[in-house]
Amino acid sequence: MSIQKPQAPWLGMDTAPKDGRLVRLLVRFEENAIDDGDEPIPTVGQNNRNNDGVDRWQFVGWCWTHDEFTDGEGTPLGWLPMLEDAKTAAAHDVLAERQRQVNVEGYDNRHDDDHILGELALAAALYAIPYDAKKGGVPLLADDEIVALDLALQLSCGWHLKPEPDARKRLIKAGALILAEIERLDRLQSGSPAGQNLPQQEADQ
Repeated sequence: MSIQKPQAPWLGMDTAPKDGRLVRLLVRFEENAIDDGDEPIPTVGQNNRNNDGVDRWQFVGWCWTHDEFTDGEGTPLGWLPMLEDAKTAAAHDVLAERQRQVNVEGYDNRHDDDHILGELALAAALYAIPYDAKKGGVPLLADDEIVALDLALQLSCGWHLKPEPDARKRLIKAGALILAEIERLDRLQSGSPAGQNLPQQEADQ
């Protein structure tokens, strides 16, 4: 079954926080919709999996019989932070790049969990390097140092970074890769819901 991807500016549910924080949700309601019509409707909700281990989205619906708010039923398709928590353009672009890596490149959790040597962080570092930075006319990093890092990445997992001349775009890619690495480490924590099913020696790495 294919997963329906939300239209911009909605972010994919695979990037949504599950720590109990309130977020805006785009929901295809099945029961207790807060508005008429068959199209997905915005509402607010939360997922508290990181705290109670239950991966379940709860969101606001409307009881038309009693004219009151109630729990909605349906499928969340996309999410956004609450307006007071709205991210800067830079943070939004990093999240959007992470979503692109998952949806377009196929770099989902299963893919990332196979890279246990820090390859994601190394790739992020290579994108973040200020290649053109100089002090007193001398580059901060020598070419052979950069080549050595790139070679280490290729030898560890066969990755070769795609050239990106725009410095801001490179940093966005770096930020998305760092986010992916942090999420991978979070899943390895033996006390987290994502890490509970891992062998103890792997979870404690």
